[in-house]
Amino acid sequence: MDSRTRILQAAIDLFAEKGKHGTRMEDIAARAEVNKSMVYYYYSTKDNLYQQVMNHVVHQIYQRISKGQAQIKQTSSDPVDDLVRFVRLQFEAYAAHRSWPKIIIDVLNNEPERWKAAVKGAMETHQLPGRDPFLKHLEQELDSTVFREVEFEQLYISILGLNMIYYLAKPIAETMCDLQVDDEAAFLRRREESIVNLLLLGILRHQGSPEPEESG
Repeated sequence: MDSRTRILQAAIDLFAEKGKHGTRMEDIAARAEVNKSMVYYYYSTKDNLYQQVMNHVVHQIYQRISKGQAQIKQTSSDPVDDLVRFVRLQFEAYAAHRSWPKIIIDVLNNEPERWKAAVKGAMETHQLPGRDPFLKHLEQELDSTVFREVEFEQLYISILGLNMIYYLAKPIAETMCDLQVDDEAAFLRRREESIVNLLLLGILRHQGSPEPEESG
């Protein structure tokens, strides 16, 4: 891994741990095991480095999720399966890179314009139109008789929230519910199943529908 990449990865880790305002360029240099002057040489300012981190995270999300969405469309079987696979796709992207949700939450709380700039850049790179065509595909599938009448935008926000809230709410649950996570990978697998089941219980017309198979 070259110095520039090490600096970017160190910045991702530290921005996720401490937020932008709690992270110093000196900390990033130390984590990357480079001289501080090299951090400034490649990224000039902390603001610029923060934007580059956002660009990288959003690009990686689009790359991973777009590929998964294409596979879902190619092997589409039924609306319920498509929706469940979409939920799992998002969840597993964040679970595989647990720093991503923390950075996204930090930037949305403090500098949402940076998120918009990163998304715009990713959409241009991937040549996506103003609205993701796969989301339009899912919205059309909601007209299926197996679903209750659901406003798609509300459902999409709920999916995002359910998939990301663990990374924000974990400290609260540790205090209020005495949550103790000894094996986070196993806990996240149970979390994924909980999200899928909760979502389907809320939007399927027939509560007796079989539960989806576990992934992997």
